[in-house]
Amino acid sequence: MGNEQTKGDVTTGFGIQSMDQQLQRKFSKGIQFNMKVVIKGDRNSGKTCLFHRLQGKPFQESYIPTDEIQVASILWSYKETLDTVKVEVWDVVDRGKTPKKKKQQGRLKMFNDSEAQDPTSQPLDAQFLDVYKGTHGVIFIFDITKQWTYQYVTRELPLVPYHIPVVLLGNFRDMGEHRVVSNLEAVNFVELMDRPEGSADVRYAECSMKDGFGLKYLHKFFSIPFLHLQQESLLRQLQINRELLLSTSEELSLDENSEEHNYELFKEAIVQKQKQREKRLAEEKAAAITASTEEQSTDGKGLVDKERTSSTPTPPLPATGTQRSDSPRRSSFRERLSQKFSSKKSSPLTAKKEHMKGAVLLLLLLLFFVV
Repeated sequence: MGNEQTKGDVTTGFGIQSMDQQLQRKFSKGIQFNMKVVIKGDRNSGKTCLFHRLQGKPFQESYIPTDEIQVASILWSYKETLDTVKVEVWDVVDRGKTPKKKKQQGRLKMFNDSEAQDPTSQPLDAQFLDVYKGTHGVIFIFDITKQWTYQYVTRELPLVPYHIPVVLLGNFRDMGEHRVVSNLEAVNFVELMDRPEGSADVRYAECSMKDGFGLKYLHKFFSIPFLHLQQESLLRQLQINRELLLSTSEELSLDENSEEHNYELFKEAIVQKQKQREKRLAEEKAAAITASTEEQSTDGKGLVDKERTSSTPTPPLPATGTQRSDSPRRSSFRERLSQKFSSKKSSPLTAKKEHMKGAVLLLLLLLFFVV
């Protein structure tokens, strides 16, 4: 039960499987936590079958050895929160195999140092990467019918960093009649492990990838690394909050001794602002008065020009042929008469004086007749 390949399974370079569209849509809405879980075990123990089962893929009887590390993402949520948790599951290979390249016929194959040191030719395995870096949980799996797979667990599990939670799974429970590793032996190994105080949990459970037994327990186990991750996040937030409190307290202490905390300077600043406001209003008012005066003067000048234009005398008509034949004396008399009438019409004040004179003469005549 190794690397079961299903139809439609797409993988990218270095065994990283592409994410399906449904997960992409869910993750695009936002992810609150990223959690990394690695699966370790000896060959032919069922770790790759577990890797596929966690992705919701069906069980496959065929076995294909895994040549290098595989990585896939699954969606998981904690029962007490609505946080979206992206779980990166790593199917770890301790010692991988370099993929064989196809031989090119008709060409001479040559080797040099640059080709031997090509990093892409090295398999992606536990010797190439530190698989425990950034890991939040570890799953060890062994075959209860094969003693050597259990020996691998007893050798490798103590090497896990103490702060990482671990679950040990005894696989092939459906073949219990052929088991060589008892339940009691595995439980005693976990309970008697020499780990310092404060270390993360190490638990044991049995499972069967064929019928899905133990997968529900495994999903519950994910709560432990998630809660550790959440606790670390909260502690970081508390640390940031503590630093913000200290910095705010220091700012308040500086403000108490600054000019902004001086009442006299505060009042002086208010008075200065008020004076500036009054000065600005006075300037605006003066500018408005000046503009109004200029507008009125412009309107008065226009009226005077209009009156002058209306009082301008009409030039005399040109003389006709018959008028040209008149004597110079008669024409000069007409000119004087027209000038006299035009001068009377052109000056309203003179006309008024003439009316007053006529009225005075009329009054004197009446008095004379009465007497």
